Amino acid sequence: NADILAGPGGGEGEDMQPKFDAVEFMELLTRESSLMKSTTLSIGWTSSLTDIHAPYTSGMVDEMLALLRPYPEKNITFPIRATSFRRSWQALKKLYVNAVDEKNKWTVTLWWSLTNEQYKMTNDAMNWIHELLEN
Repeated sequence: NADILAGPGGGEGEDMQPKFDAVEFMELLTRESSLMKSTTLSIGWTSSLTDIHAPYTSGMVDEMLALLRPYPEKNITFPIRATSFRRSWQALKKLYVNAVDEKNKWTVTLWWSLTNEQYKMTNDAMNWIHELLEN
């Protein structure tokens, strides 16, 4: 799992720059092709520690899709903060459209960090995601 692109949020004093260079990261894994054949990469975006509802943008998704264009047959899951999913759906649905391409082996992994009540997801939010993805 690696946050290879800058993602949503970035409140005062937060550094949203990834710790990895995305192109170098993918090239390294491609050179080590034995690692790639049976591995699912979990690659995504950095996310804010303070604004857990900050949306993913079309620009962020487009940047990821452009980065992955040379790797259509790699197994990839995109970790998406669940608390940002609903506000980001218009941008994130591009991942689903591209994932149905016959070559792409992509999934999305929803995650969130429950450290206190402030970060709790509502049942409405979870039901919305379930209804959207299961229909």
